[in-house]
Amino acid sequence: MQHMLAVGQSKRNLDKTAKIVYISKNSKKRWFLEMNYIGFKNRYQDTPVINLASLQGLSKNPVSLTSNVNKWVKKGYLYRLRNNLYALNDNDRKAGLSRLFIANNIYTPSYVSLEYAMFYHGLIPETVYEITSVSTAKTASFNNHFGVFTYSTIKKELFFGVLNVKDENSMPVFIAEPEKALLDFVYTRFCRGKNSADAGVFVKKNRVQNAGGLDKKKYSAYLMKYPATCRESLKQALKEAEK
Repeated sequence: MQHMLAVGQSKRNLDKTAKIVYISKNSKKRWFLEMNYIGFKNRYQDTPVINLASLQGLSKNPVSLTSNVNKWVKKGYLYRLRNNLYALNDNDRKAGLSRLFIANNIYTPSYVSLEYAMFYHGLIPETVYEITSVSTAKTASFNNHFGVFTYSTIKKELFFGVLNVKDENSMPVFIAEPEKALLDFVYTRFCRGKNSADAGVFVKKNRVQNAGGLDKKKYSAYLMKYPATCRESLKQALKEAEK
């Protein structure tokens, strides 16, 4: 049987998703799937994160849309970031997409903090690959094409001390100030954990460094917003980190 190009496609404009296919009774379903993806890609290639729930509200056939999205994920056309949130594959997506931007947007409200923010600010020497964040929502974790994203819960009154910076794509991302990153780290990993040693030993074990550049007045002011039972440990942590 002779090969045919998908209708409306020239060889010059044909991309990998509009493959040369057989136009036959058994291939019509595949052909329409490919053509549907081309339209979807062209419409959302400038969108970093695609919210399927929003699209379903606009779609005339949300069930069909969901079915197609699931097929596109299996084919590698789409990356599933978490339930209902997707991104086009790296070749088809024009919008830049950083891991920090993903972290902020797949679980809200949240900001990057703890180990990753400490690495970002040079407070620990090791490279951190997992994007760690805090959120007023419950603790959560997501593993997708871009990596592992974890979220530790904190109270609403501790949701502050956040920088609004630009990522490598000039997109806004929220990450803890260095002082807040250290406070969140000690509070979440030490004060709320089961540790027999003191906070100084904990900080030394985690190789916290460069704390001499922190704003001590800001650290002390922020510290007073944390539970009273943890404040002495937070003070001890900074004292050890400055050595």
